[in-house]
Amino acid sequence: MSPIKFDGKEADYETTGLYTKILDASPDARTMEMEMKNGQKAKFTLKPNKNQIKLVFINNKTSNYNIYIKKDFSIQVANYSFRSGASIKVKIVAQTIGIRAAYEVGNFNAASEPIRYIGITSPG
Repeated sequence: MSPIKFDGKEADYETTGLYTKILDASPDARTMEMEMKNGQKAKFTLKPNKNQIKLVFINNKTSNYNIYIKKDFSIQVANYSFRSGASIKVKIVAQTIGIRAAYEVGNFNAASEPIRYIGITSPG
């Protein structure tokens, strides 16, 4: 049994305290519930931003895209309205050998042109 639930549905345990749940694209508020081993409980209502960002493409592809994080890639988004000087945080969820993990790619200035990310260099 998962200690994390979204709208009453159990989240999937991935690894080292990371739980995931893929939900439909509904603009409705979501309820997140947690129950700790000691019996302590918490419940939150998460309200999505009314200006949902739409992912237009990654590397000029609208579906079935793969990112090789050691190489540059570009992201185009639409339907956003940010104040001047705002930034966008980009994270990816990667799956390697059946294990999912979340990685922070970086913070980028919001702009009308595609966001370009210079790939990271792996150690060693």
